[in-house]
Amino acid sequence: EGLAKRGYDLFLISLPGEGLADTSARISMTYDVRCHFLEGDLCSPEVRRLLLEQVMDTGMDLHVIVNNAGLGSTSPFFQVPADFYERQVMLNSAVPVMLTHALIPRMVRNGRGHILMVSSLGAFIHVPEKAVYDATKAFIAHLSQAIRPLLKERQVHLCVCFPGPVNTNQRLRQFHAGLSGLARKMVMEPGQVAEESLHALFNHRKQIIPGHWNRALNALRSILPDAWVRSIITRRLRG
Repeated sequence: EGLAKRGYDLFLISLPGEGLADTSARISMTYDVRCHFLEGDLCSPEVRRLLLEQVMDTGMDLHVIVNNAGLGSTSPFFQVPADFYERQVMLNSAVPVMLTHALIPRMVRNGRGHILMVSSLGAFIHVPEKAVYDATKAFIAHLSQAIRPLLKERQVHLCVCFPGPVNTNQRLRQFHAGLSGLARKMVMEPGQVAEESLHALFNHRKQIIPGHWNRALNALRSILPDAWVRSIITRRLRG
């Protein structure tokens, strides 16, 4: 919606059963933009191929890529099946690589572009219950830093968003409701994160940590020992 109200036509993707058809129709009517969509699992090579084909078939100029699809988890490392981690690593790390690699040439032909990569504060803070998730988000941070100079040469700006906890679905809303203290103050709504991130992206900032409480935690990280910060976050995650 943040992009639509700025006048951008959209191509959206979500898992099936998320109401994306209704969302697309509402956005299109509200903001008077074209809104294409595809329902499917980006972990599937066939879905990724179909996505790229349909993006090309729309004939739209490609100016913005938002890599925000992701799969979270909050459980001790050995309590999660290995096949879940395989899917998590694929969606959070490999998929942004493959889609960005495939779409950048089309963006470069337009003469300019913007890419928003969604990482996490977990990229900086090592929480045992989020070990693999945090590792995938650290991957996004390192990848972005490495390719940013190459993209700049092609007039494409890349910004990385490092959000804290976000109420992106009902399950997370219920989980976040049980948090207290600083952790509760860090929770943000998706619209807040999107607006701060898009503002940073279009102002050519290299990164953004949405929310002043999240920025405060990151500032503490530079002052306190890592073990202290990890202990604080882990206690909050356990309620």
